Amino acid sequence: MGKSNNSTRNLIIGIVCIIFGIVLLIFKKEVIDAINTFVKWSVAAAIVVLGVINLIAFIKDRKKTAALIVAIVAFAAAIILLVFSGIITVTICITIGALLVLDGIFKIKNALAISKAKAKGWLPMFLFGILNIAIGAVAILVPFRFADSITTVLAIGLGIALIVFGVQQLVIGIATAKS
Repeated sequence: MGKSNNSTRNLIIGIVCIIFGIVLLIFKKEVIDAINTFVKWSVAAAIVVLGVINLIAFIKDRKKTAALIVAIVAFAAAIILLVFSGIITVTICITIGALLVLDGIFKIKNALAISKAKAKGWLPMFLFGILNIAIGAVAILVPFRFADSITTVLAIGLGIALIVFGVQQLVIGIATAKS
């Protein structure tokens, strides 16, 4: 591939990334909702396929009762995922929150032990422990808001990253086109 083709490719990639980055920043909720819907339906479809495969295995050989059980569980899981996807989000957020609170408690405990030993470096660990407890409490007490906040931060970060990458590709494309 020649320099001209590389330059053109870099310019196209740069423009596309910048456009997608701007779209993500402007329509972050809509884009994230579309991604969540796609992922939810894709995972549900994969689970249904697993169920169908196991159901077929059971139909072919009635002795494979484990396959029937897997099929029933798979179909139930797919329905639960599609109907009660909010419960899954809440469960994940509460689990993450509980882990953060526990980690924060351990960090504070260790920081206080380090402090009593008159060693340096206990304060950052103590402050991170408090921060983890605070973030964990938010995740537990308001899981939907926590999930929305994390999703928004990720969408903004991804949008900015796409724009930065796109600008880099434009600069490289322009620089290599001139040489």
